[in-house]
Amino acid sequence: MRRKTILKSSAAILTAAAGLIFASCSPGPEYYAKVGDTRIDLEIAVTPEARMTGLMFRDSLEENSGMLFIFPEKKVLSFWMRNTYIPLDIAFIDDSGRIIKIASMRPLDETSVGSGEPVRYALEVNKGFFRRNSISEGERVRF
Repeated sequence: MRRKTILKSSAAILTAAAGLIFASCSPGPEYYAKVGDTRIDLEIAVTPEARMTGLMFRDSLEENSGMLFIFPEKKVLSFWMRNTYIPLDIAFIDDSGRIIKIASMRPLDETSVGSGEPVRYALEVNKGFFRRNSISEGERVRF
């Protein structure tokens, strides 16, 4: 009886583990944001290491994709393009999801681009993405 219970428990654990493995391998991004009707597939940079590395050392970024940097508290943010080969636009976003500032950044340019006021989020996308999708400062991003 005890052996049967252990086997059933083991089978249940293996089934659950397999489900998690296959779910993590499913195609398509797990996170996205929307501005109006425009969807942006997201990579998330929430740890200090991920925020520090960002999109460095990459040759490309999918067209409707971006990286969302999430900070633990609001502060004036500053970004640069060290070791970043992709031309990018960045949107600085406040706690309510409102885009405070949009700026363009050139590959490998180490000039700081700042938010100008305290924000919690920054969203990097391919250069021209916001213009092509008629997204401007003051609009709301839904996560």
